[in-house]
Amino acid sequence: MSGYVYVLAAYVLWGMLGIYWNLLHPVNEFEVMAHRILWGFVVIIIITCVIPSKRVKLIHFIRGIHTNRGELVRLCVASVAISTNWFVFIYAMMNGAAIEASLGLYITPLVSILIGVIVFHDRVNRCLVTAIALAFTGILVTYGLGTFPFIALMLALTSGVYGLAKKKVKLDAVVGMAVETMIATPVAIGILLFFYSQHSLMFGSSIQVSMKLVLAGLLTVLPLLWFSKGVQTVSLTTVGFFQYITPTIVFLMGVFVFQSAVAVVEWMAFGLIWSSLLLYSLTLKKRKSSNSIKVLYPWLVRVNE
Repeated sequence: MSGYVYVLAAYVLWGMLGIYWNLLHPVNEFEVMAHRILWGFVVIIIITCVIPSKRVKLIHFIRGIHTNRGELVRLCVASVAISTNWFVFIYAMMNGAAIEASLGLYITPLVSILIGVIVFHDRVNRCLVTAIALAFTGILVTYGLGTFPFIALMLALTSGVYGLAKKKVKLDAVVGMAVETMIATPVAIGILLFFYSQHSLMFGSSIQVSMKLVLAGLLTVLPLLWFSKGVQTVSLTTVGFFQYITPTIVFLMGVFVFQSAVAVVEWMAFGLIWSSLLLYSLTLKKRKSSNSIKVLYPWLVRVNE
């Protein structure tokens, strides 16, 4: 049962982070993202160095980077994708767009599978094709509001690109995140220096704000550690069902915490998307396999290495 608790806790915390980002007003979204990357790197590199097996893998990767530039390129793409994903989610939570963010998180599995079909020619059955079609119909329905669902699509696409980049990377989740945040940290420092030069850096303005920004790093790493621990004893198919916890929390947060109004058109869109996810879930149950989950989380099979 401990594995289920770890995975459940990870998904719940990922969802609840929306409230945390909202509490960081009036800090600029770019500064929040920069601190998340910087302190996330500090936390994950400490953890990596403390665990001997992780430390050995990181050192081995750094020493051999000149012989495997393809791996470095893929990790750079992954770093850009996950950093963009973090920023879009932070922006959504700090600007009252939780409902649209949840829509993007809901369709992420299907977008990832679609990318797998387009890039790797992965095979899907008719049920999955129907599910993907329903999901994108739901996205099109949101045009009825007269706005382009930029946040939803960016969250789904960046997650999909992240999975695509990680598909052939031979690092586990923890070491992979250490490298990805290492790559992004110079950019994060550059952003913070820019805000400092403009006299608009909020870090240091008060102990409370500074502590919240530092804590962002721990809150970024903690669910990943729980997830990596839990998935060792939980089937990947079960993980596929659990992944809906995060968008559901974000959706409920938008309705009841941020009190965002949900238009009729949005309910129609969510109805189509929820129907598509039901089909997708039935496909997982029917196949009793983890192939489609490996499309979403290509690094999961390596968490024990």
